[in-house]
Amino acid sequence: MSVVNRLITVGLRRLGLGQQPPIVSNQSRRGRLPRFNRPLMGAIAGITALSVYLISVVWMAPATAQATYYVESVPGNVIWGELFKPDSPPILTVQSGDRLTMETVSHEGILPDQGDTIEFLTKAGIAESSILPDQLQIKAEVPKSGPGPHVITGPIYVRRGGTGRCAGDQNR
Repeated sequence: MSVVNRLITVGLRRLGLGQQPPIVSNQSRRGRLPRFNRPLMGAIAGITALSVYLISVVWMAPATAQATYYVESVPGNVIWGELFKPDSPPILTVQSGDRLTMETVSHEGILPDQGDTIEFLTKAGIAESSILPDQLQIKAEVPKSGPGPHVITGPIYVRRGGTGRCAGDQNR
């Protein structure tokens, strides 16, 4: 018996559709489970299993990138202190399947109560040469427009992507 046939048989038994042990009782024949046409049920189960497999392969297949984009965290691409709103204009529009690399900037060291950014970060053990110029530029040029601390890059509009869907996410 092949592995696929075995899986189908086990699945049918768990669903109560495979071979049934004889029912021993004083009940009439009406109390017994119906017998199914085994070849027909096997064919239906096989077609269903193949369909589920093919759909999962197509659904989960990695998209081929049509174009590649790099988005920097510069003042025109970020907001500070709030989240995007439904009517926030996108900074970039891409097609589903395109490849996108986005920069992000931490809010640590640029918050008003943390004082001078370079002094704050060097006291925390970060070499001055490792402090991102983007972070200093954002502190100087982007107004903090909400109560939150975070600097957020975006938004990005993905055509044919669907709301809230993410085809792939690779942090590097």
